[in-house]
Amino acid sequence: MIVEWLRWIGPSLVPALLLLAVVYFSDRNREPVWLVLITFVLGGLGKGATFWAESRASAWTGLELESHIAGNADALLFIFGFAAPLREAAKVAATWPAFRSKWFDEPVDGLVYAASAALGFATIENAVLLRDHPFGWIWIARTAVALPAHVFFACAWGYALGRAKRIKRPGPIFPAAWLIATITHGLYTHLVYGRGPGALVGTIPLLAAMAVATGFAIRDLKARADRSSRTSMLLERVSSLYVVSAPRV
Repeated sequence: MIVEWLRWIGPSLVPALLLLAVVYFSDRNREPVWLVLITFVLGGLGKGATFWAESRASAWTGLELESHIAGNADALLFIFGFAAPLREAAKVAATWPAFRSKWFDEPVDGLVYAASAALGFATIENAVLLRDHPFGWIWIARTAVALPAHVFFACAWGYALGRAKRIKRPGPIFPAAWLIATITHGLYTHLVYGRGPGALVGTIPLLAAMAVATGFAIRDLKARADRSSRTSMLLERVSSLYVVSAPRV
């Protein structure tokens, strides 16, 4: 029983935890481990909720993600009109408690917690797929490329949350960033799961573009943190000089 369970959950959980460790240790001022793990678990629960909702919607409408079952137009309608928005909304919901917490105190935290939620989401999604398709290299390949892709999707709106860390409300760029993540998610899902094995080749340039964009986001948020730190130090020095030089009465 345990061996059977590990056969489909292990290939999803191990790489997700490794990538989560990379995300965590890349943050100079590391976040509380318990909050990162809670965000990870909430992301997994979000996938469970979306899986149930998508199953009910598919049974009710007759639409499917796979083009050879529902037809190309119906599959695209289901992906872009329902599945992709619902999935990205679930990741945002998983990130929200951390975003509203006192530990979300520097711009790069937006990427850390968004990636944590995305990894939890991807872990459950990949485990379900490997359970339902225990044989075949194509499903292993699909789950392998899905793991980093989910992180890149979430980093789009995670970047927006990082920029809005002072006010603890989504900034004006958040809707646009979330929409970009949702559209990219829908396209990626169509290529990976809706088409045949040959469509996986189309994910390579898409993954590369998302990786580059995420790299620029990390660089920008870290630069913002450095500027904020220098400004705080300058204000402290000015305040100290004022206290020393202030006339005594």
